[in-house]
Amino acid sequence: MASAQKKVAFQIISFLNASLADGSIKEDDKEGIEVASQCISEAFGVDLDKAEDKAAYSIEPESLVSLLQKVQAAPAAAPVAEKKAATAEDKAGAEKAKSTGNQLMAKKDYQGAIKAYGDAIELDGENAVYWSNRAAAHSQLQNHSSAISDARQALVVDPNFSKAYSRLGHALFSSGEYADAVEAYEKGLELDPNNATMKSSLATAKSRVPAASNEDDASPSEDADADSVATNSRGAGAGAGAGAGGFPGFPGMGAGGMPDMAAMMNNPAIMNMAQQMMANGGLEQLMNNPMLQRMMGGGGMPDMNELMSDPTMRRMAEQFRGAGGAGSGADSMFSSYLKKMVKISEKIAQAQRDGRPWWSFEFFPPKTADGWVNLYDRIERMKLLGPVFVDITWGAGGATSEATTAFVKTAHAELGLETCMHLTCTNMPVEMIDTALKEAYDSGCRNILALRGDPPRGTEEWKATEGGFNHAVDLVRHIRKKYGDYFDIGIAGFPEGHPGSTSPEEEMRHFKIKVDAGANIIFTQMFYDADVFIDWARRVRAAGITIPIAPGIMPIQTFAAFKRRTDFSKTIVPQKLWDMLEPIKDDDKAVRELGTKFVADMCKKIMEANLGIDGLHIYTMNLSRGTEMLLEEMNFVATSDIVKPLPWRLSLTSKRRAETTRPIFWSNRQRSYISRTQDWDEFPNGRWGDQSSPAFGDLDGLALALPHSPSDAEKIWGLPQTIEDIQTLFAKFCQGQLSALPWSDQPLASETTVISGPLAQLNLDGFLTINSQPRVDGASSTDERHGWGPRNGYVYQKAYLEFFAPPDKVSKLLELVAQTAPSATYHAVTKKGELRTNTPEGPNAVTWGVFPGAEVIQPTVVDSQAFLAWKDEAFELGNQWAMLYEKSSPKSAELIRNICDTYYLVNIVYNDFRDSDELAIFRPFATLTKGSPTLEQKPLGNGN
Repeated sequence: MASAQKKVAFQIISFLNASLADGSIKEDDKEGIEVASQCISEAFGVDLDKAEDKAAYSIEPESLVSLLQKVQAAPAAAPVAEKKAATAEDKAGAEKAKSTGNQLMAKKDYQGAIKAYGDAIELDGENAVYWSNRAAAHSQLQNHSSAISDARQALVVDPNFSKAYSRLGHALFSSGEYADAVEAYEKGLELDPNNATMKSSLATAKSRVPAASNEDDASPSEDADADSVATNSRGAGAGAGAGAGGFPGFPGMGAGGMPDMAAMMNNPAIMNMAQQMMANGGLEQLMNNPMLQRMMGGGGMPDMNELMSDPTMRRMAEQFRGAGGAGSGADSMFSSYLKKMVKISEKIAQAQRDGRPWWSFEFFPPKTADGWVNLYDRIERMKLLGPVFVDITWGAGGATSEATTAFVKTAHAELGLETCMHLTCTNMPVEMIDTALKEAYDSGCRNILALRGDPPRGTEEWKATEGGFNHAVDLVRHIRKKYGDYFDIGIAGFPEGHPGSTSPEEEMRHFKIKVDAGANIIFTQMFYDADVFIDWARRVRAAGITIPIAPGIMPIQTFAAFKRRTDFSKTIVPQKLWDMLEPIKDDDKAVRELGTKFVADMCKKIMEANLGIDGLHIYTMNLSRGTEMLLEEMNFVATSDIVKPLPWRLSLTSKRRAETTRPIFWSNRQRSYISRTQDWDEFPNGRWGDQSSPAFGDLDGLALALPHSPSDAEKIWGLPQTIEDIQTLFAKFCQGQLSALPWSDQPLASETTVISGPLAQLNLDGFLTINSQPRVDGASSTDERHGWGPRNGYVYQKAYLEFFAPPDKVSKLLELVAQTAPSATYHAVTKKGELRTNTPEGPNAVTWGVFPGAEVIQPTVVDSQAFLAWKDEAFELGNQWAMLYEKSSPKSAELIRNICDTYYLVNIVYNDFRDSDELAIFRPFATLTKGSPTLEQKPLGNGN
């Protein structure tokens, strides 16, 4: 074992023994500390009583505590080396680099943003904004030490820059340095006392300080009280006790001590976990784990990073985590429904039980950044077609490996799509394969398509990589050995015969070996001859292979593309199809229509052949129209439980998979919400809970810059010169005539069309709406417009409006609301944080659903503290909009900035959802403007 490791172990033992001697450890905990000290001594082979060990490893007269004090007393950051003052040209170049960085942040290219901000610093290192922005980019990549360094340097440059304190607090909090985070937030609030986000972040950090330092003050019964912590499931206060889903509480287990074995065996959570491990083979996998065997063989204790990087150990930890308290007990049946359907085999089995077909889409990684932006936009639209999962191809030798794993992460975290990740053996040593599997595991992906892969470009013969695998079956076995049944594993099927097979019989024998090695599903190569496919599938079933088959279907888009692809892959094409396509090959529309009909008939034939095939895997080629036409021809209609399991887009990472409740304010900015809550330990499921201290992340750590250039802004919104121009823009968005507003990163919700007429009028009257929903009283969960969640349920929602308005109109409106709509509740807040509200303390559910066999679920709420956190973001987005016009139209920039500086942000909830008057929430506005609300849309002019 390395001398450095032994030296560290020696200091830890010295610290523990000194703590025992100086009385800082309570009497009840001393035995546990003594056991811990002995364990470390034996594991690392060091002994405080041996003279040779003391001579080799002691750092006396220093100690761990004295070294830590010296580190904390050291200067926060070295000052920037003195350099020549930036010239006007340097400053202009630095601003340009900063703008580039902001745009890259908006596109989530954080590494590129770090470089751009670094370029700005090189040109003008005396601008605190550049250091602070780079800190935000580092935080997004979880490089918290670099973020801390940059934030501190920003404060060296400008000690009065409050945003730098906010970013410093965020990075310190994320690093577990809660006391230092408290100090940073407090200093930031001295400079910006009305910053609601910093206030809530400060409260969160403060809540962690006693949890970190006084954990031993809590009694075992308090730790195990699930009910006491189940209502606070944010990252702020949850997680310390067993009831919060942490390690189950053990009597006799103090801070740093060891649990009593008898208490462990009497703990029902532990016994339940042990029974589950024995039942599902987990115990055998654990005992065969190389890391555990190394420990048992005297190889020493691995560090925590190594432990938690091992999938078997992590799954065991997750079982412990789920064994106690609110982590499991608070899970509603609805959240269990969300968590269950994660594997392809489960989704297909559910579709079969429901008696409905299923379909999935395949995409490939684009080669450019713009290509990725376009693909994500297209996938957003194609998600509405109802695929049960999507997959992404893997370039040979990892050529697109980073892009593939990035897609999987984005699809799970932001798009709410279940994925299947391709993984090949080509040019892939085991180390690269393990890295890819770990990234898939970490992102929540539960499905892998294991392939041998094609030869690398420029070569015709496939060769095994040194330290890699020869065949797909080797990859299947490796995944099963390392991850057990965590992943569904897909393999390739060749209806027209494997290109390397010597005979159909030999091929089927090898194919059966792959299935027996642990494959769960078969994805076939594309084909256009139904009879060839059916013959192959019958031979597969005759060989005793019963796992699902996903027929690989490629729509016919154009004649040229069809011929090129079938020639390249040597696909069998019936002469009948060639004869039909030849006369119309120059007419793309006719080719697409005829091809769609042919492919649909082929699909119907194989699904009616009694092969147990009920779905299709569609090779989209990153295009949507051919896929849409095929699904229409097949009469495959998306269902709400697949397209919309909740009113908002799910995030399918491991931590968020059971999340069922969010504030309504981020309805149109779901990526922002995910980013601001990414550091939470747990996420609300069932209900919002106690929100006295919501842990919303640092506003400035977000990619808040709008994803639009100044030229984009002019194309979309023109150059507004008057408040009437702004009002018209908002009205046009409500009527679907504009593609975006700064407050919406996704299209207008379909349900908004119900109230688009009065919404447009509201904007023309000077109330600039950024979020709304109509009232719904018991619509079917399968309703095309309002439905969400499992079948056979009913959904409800209260009418809701959120808007910007000038102070004089707000005062008069709130008086009218009190007089004419007594059930309505509201919040009205200025940019500076001046709040007016009649809302009782606690969350107000504005959307809920009732489903068979489940508790009432409340997916969206209005909450006062969350609204104050959202307020900062809402006003900052307006400021970002103004910045786009600073050069092209200073008057437009001033107009927008004045709105943000002087208007209120208001939300109103009309709580009487049983009131059948769809316009009830609009009537106080009509009284104020002496108008008459109507559901009809009024035509708007084309000009600004």
